[in-house]
Amino acid sequence: RHVHLLQLSADGRVTTRDFPPLPAPRAHASGVLWGRRIVILGGTDTPEATHALASVWMLDLDMPDSGWQSLPDLPAPGRLLAT
Repeated sequence: RHVHLLQLSADGRVTTRDFPPLPAPRAHASGVLWGRRIVILGGTDTPEATHALASVWMLDLDMPDSGWQSLPDLPAPGRLLAT
């Protein structure tokens, strides 16, 4: 459930930033930075699970203290291990 941003600068420095925890644990989920929003899609409840979820969560980076918002589920079967 923990969410951390790791950034590597051109001079080799690593900085971190913590974000609000996810609403529920996720393994094997997909994520994308969409403008100023982080979107987490699908995945599984546990690393051992074999059933993919269709959940979608979004975090607005301009208002991270508002936490993760649940969006409508994917309009297809759940997804995991995206490439």
